[in-house]
Amino acid sequence: IDVRFPDKIVDEVLDAWARGLGKTDPQTIFEAISALSEKFAAILESTDEDELELDESALEVLRATRGLQLVLWALGKSIKDRSAIVQLSESFGPFALEALQSTAPEMRMLAVQCLGLMGLANEDICGEHRDIIFQVAFHDLEAPVIRDTALKCLADMAAVHPNKFSNHPTLTNLLLQVQDREDDGLSRVNAAIASSKLLFAGTLNEPRLFANLMKYFFLPDQLKSAHAEEATEEEKTDLIEAVASMQQVLSVFFQIFF
Repeated sequence: IDVRFPDKIVDEVLDAWARGLGKTDPQTIFEAISALSEKFAAILESTDEDELELDESALEVLRATRGLQLVLWALGKSIKDRSAIVQLSESFGPFALEALQSTAPEMRMLAVQCLGLMGLANEDICGEHRDIIFQVAFHDLEAPVIRDTALKCLADMAAVHPNKFSNHPTLTNLLLQVQDREDDGLSRVNAAIASSKLLFAGTLNEPRLFANLMKYFFLPDQLKSAHAEEATEEEKTDLIEAVASMQQVLSVFFQIFF
């Protein structure tokens, strides 16, 4: 609940905190997270803005971001318990949906992850959130990393709930659309890996997806971005590693698909 605490290690601290509770059942986690969220909000409300050197809007983003981090962690811990996920979704689903309207990218990213986990754990909730996550994935003005996250959420939900996505035209079109982008090699890699999973599972049966996998496997240079020269060294390295990982996945996929 320290507002200056680095976001990147919140999950590790929560893991240690849960072990200290002595209980890790979903109900205990739900109650503890709810209490912690309320405590965190109360501390921020009673803290002077000047003391934090933040204006009111930045403080609101900070409060919501930390709240979403708590929910995302709780969802991950409760993923195998249907009743716990339903309870978390009922309590925090509206909060995550509201966060999707935020101008802060970090809030939208966490909101997509929360909605994806809720849908992953429960088929009914998957049906409720699917179209919303599709909107994020198709939104051209959204940050590429958030669109990628939305695509991964959809692919995971389709793998777990195939009846909801069997030869789903919107999901097929999304994967094909992303694979046609020449300005984002990393997104194309993610779409290719998602396609291989869903083709193998029989959830999708689109020949063009299979054709793209063959093209990427034998001609990986096609995945280079049209703006590759403008990319940083870190971005270039990330893409090289992603392509290598994709080719490992596809080398197994082609051997056993038929």
